[in-house]
Amino acid sequence: MKIAVFGDLHYPTIKESYNEIEPERSIFFSGYLESFFNLEVDLYVSIGDLTNYGVEDELKEIYDIIHKFNKPFIHVIGNHDCYGLPKSEMLKITNQKRYHAIHNEDASLIFLD
Repeated sequence: MKIAVFGDLHYPTIKESYNEIEPERSIFFSGYLESFFNLEVDLYVSIGDLTNYGVEDELKEIYDIIHKFNKPFIHVIGNHDCYGLPKSEMLKITNQKRYHAIHNEDASLIFLD
């Protein structure tokens, strides 16, 4: 099994006073995730801090990008992913599991927040 992993992406929300940098933010994060999801692997994993503060708009926006690729993606919850919302709300938005495991004949992958 081939696995691509990244951590600490820290996708940020943009405050109105910084709207002029939104195009650069979009280009960077969309391009980064496109390169990541174009890797030929079996599973794609973020090992925490996918978002900067875990607020609703950060989670929805980054997941809008992620869903475009339609790849098997696991988001391990990091501390920054939970600053803005309770974990229960964050998990509803992301449709991810807080704890789970994948087992095969060669290995067991265990995902814990």
